[in-house]
Amino acid sequence: MVQAPLIRPDVLPRALAAKLITLGVFIGGLSVPLVAACADNPEPARGAASPQPGAAAVRQTQQRAPVDTVDSLTAARRATVMDTTPLRAGLPSAAPAAADSGAVKDTTRRRASGGMLGPKVRERHSAFRDAGSNLDSLWPVKGPAPLPGSILPARRIVAFYGNPLSRRMGILGEFAPETMLRKLDAEIAAWNRIDPDHPAQPALHLIVLVADAQPGSSGKYRTRHDSAMVERVYGWARSRGALLFLDLQVGQSTLQYELPWVEKFLIRPDVHLGIDPEFSMKSGGVPGKRVGTYDAA
Repeated sequence: MVQAPLIRPDVLPRALAAKLITLGVFIGGLSVPLVAACADNPEPARGAASPQPGAAAVRQTQQRAPVDTVDSLTAARRATVMDTTPLRAGLPSAAPAAADSGAVKDTTRRRASGGMLGPKVRERHSAFRDAGSNLDSLWPVKGPAPLPGSILPARRIVAFYGNPLSRRMGILGEFAPETMLRKLDAEIAAWNRIDPDHPAQPALHLIVLVADAQPGSSGKYRTRHDSAMVERVYGWARSRGALLFLDLQVGQSTLQYELPWVEKFLIRPDVHLGIDPEFSMKSGGVPGKRVGTYDAA
Protein backbone atom coordinates (compact mmCIF):
# COMPACT_ATOMS: atom_id res chain seq x y z
CA MET A 1 0.00 0.00 0.00
CA VAL A 2 1.30 3.51 -0.89
CA GLN A 3 1.59 5.80 2.10
CA ALA A 4 1.14 9.56 2.08
CA PRO A 5 4.46 11.46 2.00
CA LEU A 6 5.62 13.10 5.22
CA ILE A 7 5.68 16.90 4.82
CA ARG A 8 7.67 19.10 7.14
CA PRO A 9 5.70 22.32 7.77
CA ASP A 10 8.87 24.19 8.62
CA VAL A 11 10.28 23.57 5.13
CA LEU A 12 7.27 24.48 2.88
CA PRO A 13 4.71 27.25 3.18
CA ARG A 14 1.70 26.18 5.23
CA ALA A 15 -0.88 26.41 2.36
CA LEU A 16 1.30 24.39 -0.06
CA ALA A 17 2.05 21.80 2.60
CA ALA A 18 -1.67 21.35 3.26
CA LYS A 19 -2.35 20.77 -0.45
CA LEU A 20 0.45 18.21 -0.76
CA ILE A 21 -0.81 16.32 2.30
CA THR A 22 -4.33 16.22 0.79
CA LEU A 23 -2.95 14.95 -2.55
CA GLY A 24 -0.98 12.22 -0.79
CA VAL A 25 -4.05 11.01 1.07
CA PHE A 26 -6.03 10.90 -2.23
CA ILE A 27 -3.30 8.83 -3.96
CA GLY A 28 -3.17 6.49 -1.00
CA GLY A 29 -6.94 5.96 -1.20
CA LEU A 30 -6.74 5.07 -4.89
CA SER A 31 -4.08 2.49 -4.25
CA VAL A 32 -6.37 0.37 -2.04
CA PRO A 33 -8.78 -0.88 -4.80
CA LEU A 34 -5.86 -1.30 -7.22
CA VAL A 35 -4.05 -3.59 -4.82
CA ALA A 36 -7.25 -5.52 -4.15
CA ALA A 37 -7.89 -5.97 -7.88
CA CYS A 38 -4.40 -7.33 -8.40
CA ALA A 39 -4.95 -9.81 -5.56
CA ASP A 40 -8.26 -11.01 -7.00
CA ASN A 41 -6.90 -11.46 -10.56
CA PRO A 42 -3.30 -12.52 -10.26
CA GLU A 43 -1.32 -12.82 -13.48
CA PRO A 44 -0.65 -16.48 -14.30
CA ALA A 45 2.85 -17.60 -13.68
CA ARG A 46 5.13 -18.14 -16.64
CA GLY A 47 4.65 -21.63 -18.04
CA ALA A 48 1.29 -22.16 -16.32
CA ALA A 49 -1.46 -23.89 -18.30
CA SER A 50 -3.70 -21.57 -20.26
CA PRO A 51 -7.38 -21.50 -19.24
CA GLN A 52 -9.65 -24.05 -20.91
CA PRO A 53 -12.13 -22.83 -23.55
CA GLY A 54 -15.63 -22.14 -22.41
CA ALA A 55 -18.56 -24.52 -22.78
CA ALA A 56 -19.81 -22.68 -25.85
CA ALA A 57 -16.49 -23.15 -27.65
CA VAL A 58 -16.34 -26.85 -26.75
CA ARG A 59 -19.92 -27.32 -27.94
CA GLN A 60 -19.14 -25.57 -31.22
CA THR A 61 -16.12 -27.84 -31.77
CA GLN A 62 -18.12 -30.96 -31.03
CA GLN A 63 -20.91 -29.99 -33.42
CA ARG A 64 -18.63 -29.12 -36.31
CA ALA A 65 -19.59 -31.30 -39.26
CA PRO A 66 -16.85 -33.53 -40.67
CA VAL A 67 -15.64 -32.54 -44.10
CA ASP A 68 -14.56 -35.95 -45.39
CA THR A 69 -16.95 -38.56 -46.64
CA VAL A 70 -17.40 -41.84 -44.79
CA ASP A 71 -14.51 -44.24 -45.28
CA SER A 72 -15.64 -47.86 -44.91
CA LEU A 73 -12.29 -49.27 -43.80
CA THR A 74 -11.88 -46.61 -41.15
CA ALA A 75 -15.42 -47.25 -39.96
CA ALA A 76 -14.79 -50.98 -39.73
CA ARG A 77 -11.67 -50.49 -37.62
CA ARG A 78 -13.30 -48.16 -35.13
CA ALA A 79 -16.78 -49.70 -35.01
CA THR A 80 -17.75 -50.96 -31.56
CA VAL A 81 -20.79 -52.94 -32.71
CA MET A 82 -20.12 -55.43 -35.47
CA ASP A 83 -22.10 -58.43 -36.64
CA THR A 84 -19.97 -61.56 -36.79
CA THR A 85 -22.69 -63.92 -37.97
CA PRO A 86 -21.82 -65.18 -41.47
CA LEU A 87 -24.10 -63.75 -44.11
CA ARG A 88 -25.81 -65.95 -46.62
CA ALA A 89 -24.41 -65.75 -50.12
CA GLY A 90 -27.74 -64.74 -51.54
CA LEU A 91 -31.46 -64.91 -51.02
CA PRO A 92 -33.26 -67.81 -52.68
CA SER A 93 -35.54 -66.97 -55.51
CA ALA A 94 -39.20 -67.37 -54.69
CA ALA A 95 -40.85 -70.33 -56.36
CA PRO A 96 -43.71 -69.50 -58.73
CA ALA A 97 -47.03 -69.57 -56.93
CA ALA A 98 -49.39 -72.38 -57.74
CA ALA A 99 -52.44 -71.59 -59.81
CA ASP A 100 -55.39 -70.41 -57.75
CA SER A 101 -58.19 -72.86 -58.59
CA GLY A 102 -60.75 -70.63 -56.88
CA ALA A 103 -59.95 -67.58 -58.96
CA VAL A 104 -62.71 -66.21 -61.21
CA LYS A 105 -61.65 -64.82 -64.55
CA ASP A 106 -62.26 -61.11 -64.94
CA THR A 107 -64.57 -60.65 -67.93
CA THR A 108 -64.69 -56.86 -67.70
CA ARG A 109 -63.72 -55.35 -71.03
CA ARG A 110 -60.79 -52.99 -70.70
CA ARG A 111 -60.75 -49.71 -72.54
CA ALA A 112 -57.79 -49.04 -74.75
CA SER A 113 -55.66 -46.37 -73.12
CA GLY A 114 -53.93 -43.78 -75.23
CA GLY A 115 -51.97 -42.84 -72.12
CA MET A 116 -50.60 -39.39 -71.43
CA LEU A 117 -47.07 -40.81 -71.55
CA GLY A 118 -47.31 -41.70 -75.22
CA PRO A 119 -46.71 -45.13 -76.74
CA LYS A 120 -45.36 -47.75 -74.38
CA VAL A 121 -41.61 -47.80 -74.15
CA ARG A 122 -41.13 -51.45 -73.28
CA GLU A 123 -43.11 -54.58 -72.61
CA ARG A 124 -45.62 -54.03 -69.84
CA HIS A 125 -44.79 -55.08 -66.31
CA SER A 126 -46.50 -58.37 -65.53
CA ALA A 127 -48.10 -57.02 -62.34
CA PHE A 128 -50.01 -54.35 -64.30
CA ARG A 129 -50.37 -55.96 -67.69
CA ASP A 130 -53.76 -55.23 -69.28
CA ALA A 131 -54.56 -52.75 -66.49
CA GLY A 132 -55.24 -49.94 -68.97
CA SER A 133 -52.26 -47.82 -67.90
CA ASN A 134 -49.02 -46.91 -69.61
CA LEU A 135 -47.18 -46.17 -66.36
CA ASP A 136 -45.87 -49.73 -66.09
CA SER A 137 -44.27 -49.45 -69.51
CA LEU A 138 -41.51 -47.27 -68.03
CA TRP A 139 -40.09 -50.06 -65.85
CA PRO A 140 -37.45 -51.26 -65.99
CA VAL A 141 -35.79 -48.21 -67.45
CA LYS A 142 -33.42 -48.54 -70.37
CA GLY A 143 -29.81 -48.52 -69.26
CA PRO A 144 -26.68 -50.61 -68.82
CA ALA A 145 -26.96 -54.12 -67.46
CA PRO A 146 -27.10 -54.24 -63.66
CA LEU A 147 -24.00 -55.33 -61.79
CA PRO A 148 -23.82 -58.86 -60.32
CA GLY A 149 -25.65 -58.99 -57.01
CA SER A 150 -27.86 -55.98 -57.77
CA ILE A 151 -31.30 -56.05 -56.21
CA LEU A 152 -33.08 -53.85 -58.72
CA PRO A 153 -34.64 -54.23 -61.23
CA ALA A 154 -34.80 -58.03 -60.97
CA ARG A 155 -36.47 -57.91 -57.54
CA ARG A 156 -39.17 -55.81 -55.92
CA ILE A 157 -38.30 -54.38 -52.49
CA VAL A 158 -41.25 -54.59 -50.08
CA ALA A 159 -40.45 -52.76 -46.83
CA PHE A 160 -42.23 -52.29 -43.51
CA TYR A 161 -41.57 -48.79 -42.19
CA GLY A 162 -41.54 -47.18 -38.76
CA ASN A 163 -39.94 -47.14 -35.31
CA PRO A 164 -40.47 -49.79 -32.59
CA LEU A 165 -41.20 -47.08 -30.00
CA SER A 166 -44.12 -45.58 -31.93
CA ARG A 167 -47.39 -47.28 -32.87
CA ARG A 168 -48.39 -44.33 -35.09
CA MET A 169 -45.24 -43.98 -37.17
CA GLY A 170 -45.68 -47.15 -39.21
CA ILE A 171 -46.36 -50.87 -39.16
CA LEU A 172 -42.84 -51.59 -37.86
CA GLY A 173 -43.94 -50.38 -34.42
CA GLU A 174 -47.70 -50.86 -34.68
CA PHE A 175 -47.60 -54.56 -33.82
CA ALA A 176 -45.49 -56.87 -31.69
CA PRO A 177 -42.35 -58.02 -33.58
CA GLU A 178 -43.53 -61.56 -34.34
CA THR A 179 -46.93 -60.34 -35.51
CA MET A 180 -45.31 -57.68 -37.68
CA LEU A 181 -42.92 -60.21 -39.23
CA ARG A 182 -45.77 -62.62 -40.00
CA LYS A 183 -47.57 -59.80 -41.79
CA LEU A 184 -44.40 -59.11 -43.75
CA ASP A 185 -44.23 -62.78 -44.75
CA ALA A 186 -47.82 -62.61 -45.98
CA GLU A 187 -47.14 -59.45 -47.97
CA ILE A 188 -44.08 -60.98 -49.62
CA ALA A 189 -46.08 -64.08 -50.54
CA ALA A 190 -48.85 -61.93 -52.03
CA TRP A 191 -46.45 -60.01 -54.27
CA ASN A 192 -44.70 -63.20 -55.35
CA ARG A 193 -48.08 -64.63 -56.31
CA ILE A 194 -49.00 -61.53 -58.31
CA ASP A 195 -45.66 -61.17 -60.06
CA PRO A 196 -43.49 -64.29 -59.90
CA ASP A 197 -41.19 -62.85 -62.56
CA HIS A 198 -39.84 -60.33 -60.04
CA PRO A 199 -39.40 -62.02 -56.63
CA ALA A 200 -40.15 -59.74 -53.69
CA GLN A 201 -37.21 -58.75 -51.50
CA PRO A 202 -38.34 -58.14 -47.87
CA ALA A 203 -36.95 -55.15 -45.98
CA LEU A 204 -37.40 -53.27 -42.71
CA HIS A 205 -37.16 -49.47 -42.84
CA LEU A 206 -36.15 -48.08 -39.43
CA ILE A 207 -36.41 -44.37 -38.67
CA VAL A 208 -33.40 -44.16 -36.40
CA LEU A 209 -33.08 -40.35 -36.46
CA VAL A 210 -36.53 -38.82 -35.91
CA ALA A 211 -37.43 -35.21 -36.70
CA ASP A 212 -38.84 -33.42 -33.65
CA ALA A 213 -41.05 -30.38 -33.18
CA GLN A 214 -38.89 -29.37 -30.18
CA PRO A 215 -35.23 -28.30 -30.46
CA GLY A 216 -34.07 -30.67 -27.72
CA SER A 217 -30.74 -30.41 -25.92
CA SER A 218 -28.84 -30.26 -29.23
CA GLY A 219 -31.02 -27.51 -30.68
CA LYS A 220 -31.22 -29.48 -33.94
CA TYR A 221 -34.89 -30.55 -33.83
CA ARG A 222 -34.13 -34.27 -34.11
CA THR A 223 -33.92 -37.27 -31.77
CA ARG A 224 -31.30 -39.98 -32.09
CA HIS A 225 -32.05 -43.57 -31.14
CA ASP A 226 -29.25 -45.74 -29.86
CA SER A 227 -27.29 -48.55 -31.48
CA ALA A 228 -29.15 -51.14 -29.41
CA MET A 229 -32.35 -50.36 -31.32
CA VAL A 230 -30.54 -50.70 -34.65
CA GLU A 231 -29.13 -54.09 -33.64
CA ARG A 232 -32.54 -55.29 -32.44
CA VAL A 233 -34.29 -54.41 -35.69
CA TYR A 234 -31.32 -55.74 -37.68
CA GLY A 235 -31.86 -59.08 -35.95
CA TRP A 236 -35.52 -59.05 -37.01
CA ALA A 237 -34.46 -58.36 -40.60
CA ARG A 238 -31.92 -61.17 -40.67
CA SER A 239 -34.52 -63.63 -39.37
CA ARG A 240 -36.42 -63.07 -42.63
CA GLY A 241 -33.47 -62.62 -44.99
CA ALA A 242 -34.51 -58.97 -45.26
CA LEU A 243 -32.64 -55.77 -45.93
CA LEU A 244 -32.45 -53.01 -43.32
CA PHE A 245 -32.83 -49.35 -44.25
CA LEU A 246 -31.67 -46.74 -41.72
CA ASP A 247 -33.70 -43.57 -42.19
CA LEU A 248 -32.33 -40.16 -41.16
CA GLN A 249 -34.68 -37.22 -40.58
CA VAL A 250 -32.05 -34.57 -39.91
CA GLY A 251 -34.22 -31.63 -38.81
CA GLN A 252 -31.87 -28.66 -38.51
CA SER A 253 -28.82 -30.94 -38.55
CA THR A 254 -27.10 -32.14 -41.74
CA LEU A 255 -26.29 -35.46 -43.38
CA GLN A 256 -22.58 -34.63 -43.08
CA TYR A 257 -22.98 -34.38 -39.32
CA GLU A 258 -25.20 -37.46 -38.86
CA LEU A 259 -23.71 -40.03 -41.26
CA PRO A 260 -20.57 -40.83 -39.19
CA TRP A 261 -22.84 -41.92 -36.36
CA VAL A 262 -24.39 -44.75 -38.45
CA GLU A 263 -21.43 -45.61 -40.68
CA LYS A 264 -20.56 -48.72 -38.65
CA PHE A 265 -23.91 -50.17 -39.76
CA LEU A 266 -23.83 -48.93 -43.35
CA ILE A 267 -20.67 -50.92 -44.12
CA ARG A 268 -22.74 -54.10 -43.79
CA PRO A 269 -23.85 -55.34 -47.23
CA ASP A 270 -27.50 -55.75 -46.20
CA VAL A 271 -27.88 -52.31 -44.55
CA HIS A 272 -28.82 -49.29 -46.66
CA LEU A 273 -29.44 -45.57 -46.14
CA GLY A 274 -32.76 -43.74 -46.31
CA ILE A 275 -33.12 -39.94 -46.18
CA ASP A 276 -36.23 -37.77 -45.82
CA PRO A 277 -35.88 -34.44 -47.67
CA GLU A 278 -39.13 -33.11 -46.24
CA PHE A 279 -37.55 -33.05 -42.76
CA SER A 280 -34.30 -31.33 -43.79
CA MET A 281 -34.73 -27.80 -42.46
CA LYS A 282 -31.41 -26.36 -43.61
CA SER A 283 -32.98 -22.91 -44.02
CA GLY A 284 -34.45 -22.98 -40.52
CA GLY A 285 -37.97 -23.72 -39.40
CA VAL A 286 -39.64 -26.45 -37.39
CA PRO A 287 -40.02 -29.93 -38.94
CA GLY A 288 -43.64 -30.62 -39.78
CA LYS A 289 -44.52 -26.92 -40.01
CA ARG A 290 -42.96 -26.52 -43.44
CA VAL A 291 -41.53 -28.85 -46.08
CA GLY A 292 -37.76 -29.21 -46.15
CA THR A 293 -35.51 -30.03 -49.09
CA TYR A 294 -32.20 -31.60 -50.12
CA ASP A 295 -29.93 -30.44 -52.91
CA ALA A 296 -28.17 -32.86 -55.22
CA ALA A 297 -24.96 -30.84 -55.26
